Amino acid sequence: MGMFVLSEGCKGLESVRFCGFSKVSDAGFDSVLHSCLKLKKKIKVRNSLFLSDLAFQDLTGVVSCALVEVRLLSCRLITIETVEKLALCWSLEILDLGGCKSIADSCLSSISRLHKLTALNLSGADITDSGLYVLGQGSLPITNLCLRGCKRVTDKGVTRLLCGGGTTGKRLTTLDLGYMPGISDETILAVAAADIGIIDLCIRSCFYVTDSSVEALARKRSVQGMNKQLRRLDLCNCISLSAESLRWLKKPSFQGLHWLGICNTGLASNVDSTITEIHQERPWLTLCLDGCEIGCHDGWQFHKPEGH
Repeated sequence: MGMFVLSEGCKGLESVRFCGFSKVSDAGFDSVLHSCLKLKKKIKVRNSLFLSDLAFQDLTGVVSCALVEVRLLSCRLITIETVEKLALCWSLEILDLGGCKSIADSCLSSISRLHKLTALNLSGADITDSGLYVLGQGSLPITNLCLRGCKRVTDKGVTRLLCGGGTTGKRLTTLDLGYMPGISDETILAVAAADIGIIDLCIRSCFYVTDSSVEALARKRSVQGMNKQLRRLDLCNCISLSAESLRWLKKPSFQGLHWLGICNTGLASNVDSTITEIHQERPWLTLCLDGCEIGCHDGWQFHKPEGH
């Protein structure tokens, strides 16, 4: 009932965000989508237990098809039916389906039709290598891609995405591959070899990533004509890394690196000597030993990372 009142009294809304509305059903969300005719910017819903495909069933033809940003976080009842409706939003630039565990390979062909999409979050989705192959065949202008926690994706899938017949993986600047047990050195070698300008790379808790990956990234040069270099690298909980990788943090490798997360890795075992030397060479480089997300900007950390 509260949502009905909101939709009737605030028809001029252009953006809405609902977090933790655990008692609101599809009818409530549907009333907002169809009553707020100026809702053209963004809609964000987080942790809504009862939001399902029914709320988006009649999206075709309403003004909401002009949405630029849609975030449906941890909405477990959202499936391919909603994605197919959102694929009709010709202006959609940001699609965040993080934590929607019912999102599977069949959704990716619909997502491939969003020709203005620049940011895609599929963290925790039930996608596989086959789905990434479909995505890699497209021509989406995606620069920010999150696959965190996609446990069925392996090295083969990421390689297909980056080296597929399309251009979807060619413009990436931010890539999150954290908490993916199927990721190993093979994926990182593919990232280093691909002609793309990755600026932010997260591979935290990828237990099969070794020193070979750090070496490959250190040897990677900036993309020709783009001047894009790796600036932030998250290696936290990559337990197969050893202190040997520290030598790649010295000049002239990683010339553009400004932030490095090394919590719970072998790189953090020699803080007093080698890391001190690295600080002297590169005083601008932040070495985080506290397990923060990239940039130490989670909002709850009050520590002083090494290098500040």
